[in-house]
Amino acid sequence: MKTYVLKAELEKHNINAVVDEVGCLGICYAEPLVDILKPGGYTVSALEVGEALRGHPVVQEIAVVGVDDPDWGERVCAAVELAAESMTPQQGRVGSGDQLSEEIREWARTQLAPYKVPKQVRFVDELPRNAMGKVMKPALRELFRDPH
Repeated sequence: MKTYVLKAELEKHNINAVVDEVGCLGICYAEPLVDILKPGGYTVSALEVGEALRGHPVVQEIAVVGVDDPDWGERVCAAVELAAESMTPQQGRVGSGDQLSEEIREWARTQLAPYKVPKQVRFVDELPRNAMGKVMKPALRELFRDPH
């Protein structure tokens, strides 16, 4: 009985736990497939969305992640590093963040199916990367979970 209670507790923390026929508990960390998103039952490639949005003139770098959503299961979100050309020394970023975010979403609607268009676009000075230079998507998910 204790084994099954432990199994349920581990699974709350995204750790796969398997009890075999003898009662032995096997565990392994369950990293989600970060490049496949499931908004509203659709299958969306984060790489496809990122490549489409990379074509927008103000986008230097982009990372697309799925964030838990009570209505859709997951929502598509994009973190964007702006290209240097979209910045001016006097004003900083051209346009407000909300205006630019909406402009990118409008542009995405011409490139992607409606369910693939990011629900949120946030601007970052630099995408979080690990020592190998890969974007740390769990850190980006936290950016979108933070309401501010």
